[in-house]
Amino acid sequence: EVIDAKGNSVIPGLIDTHNHIYETTTGFPWVVKSMPELLEIELRADSPEALGELVSKAVAARARQVQPGSWIRARLNPASVAVKSFGNTITRATLDRAGPNNPVFVSTRGGSVLNTNAIESVENHYGNELPDDYWMRDKSLGWSGEYTDFSRCIGLDLISAKPENFDTYIRGYFEVLQANAQIGVTTHKSHLQCESGFSASSHLARNRMLP
Repeated sequence: EVIDAKGNSVIPGLIDTHNHIYETTTGFPWVVKSMPELLEIELRADSPEALGELVSKAVAARARQVQPGSWIRARLNPASVAVKSFGNTITRATLDRAGPNNPVFVSTRGGSVLNTNAIESVENHYGNELPDDYWMRDKSLGWSGEYTDFSRCIGLDLISAKPENFDTYIRGYFEVLQANAQIGVTTHKSHLQCESGFSASSHLARNRMLP
């Protein structure tokens, strides 16, 4: 078979050996609009005291906007201030007071804090108690040095994989794969995708929908 490339360059299929397609999906604006729980509040302050006060106000304000049980997530900066606030001005107890009826998760590069509802939601979903190694001191503070796995799997498994959201997530996953294919990436290799990432890619494969 001879194909006239009409002056275009022809290259072999590219292999992306490390990507986050499962996570990039949740960054599409239309996906976030379709799943408001994916919204992350961006907060910044110059001291742990100011950041702690800001987090409490922001979480309480968000709790008034969403339904009980809906996730409230915040990303804190700068990390050098945020990590000093964790376990001190921002704890499981302060987040419980600000959002008593919602799972609350705040994070920065270097750590995170979960309130009681967030801890229970994670443990109930996966059917395991979070091990002691997750906690910087102990579980009562809700302060963890983990920020990537918590953030990814909360967004994917506990929000995107809800029955009312999963079709939207799969569509986004498909569109990320399409965008990759359009620039010549024909094969991708991924690390742990949380449960819903595997489910989405398996669904596309079973239905012969992989671009």
